[in-house]
Amino acid sequence: MSRPFTSITQDAKEDTGMFVQFADGRVFREPLIVLEGEKAEQIRQGYACIWCFEPFETAFPRECPVCTFPVAEMQTKLFARFYMGIQVPLTSLEEKLAMMDEQDARDTHVKGSSISVPRGI
Repeated sequence: MSRPFTSITQDAKEDTGMFVQFADGRVFREPLIVLEGEKAEQIRQGYACIWCFEPFETAFPRECPVCTFPVAEMQTKLFARFYMGIQVPLTSLEEKLAMMDEQDARDTHVKGSSISVPRGI
């Protein structure tokens, strides 16, 4: 019996300071990938590739048909090694953008005295 799946997209949030080197010698920075809970579950349960996020009709195929990652052999090990848990945002995107705008305004504000003292006092 096959399990329904949804598309998985990645969102590279920040640099982890780690690198990945491919067999052909190419070196790439490894980003921090943030996935929604259901998407992380699809990877954990073997219904999507941990390497390229390709969805599968059945769990843990021998290898990913897109990137040839050895899903059956390596996926559980990689997930256990790299999964960092769940982070729930405390603010909405709109609130976060407003906070960033406010911080930018503070950073660009020319500091000076904000107290006016009338002359002669």
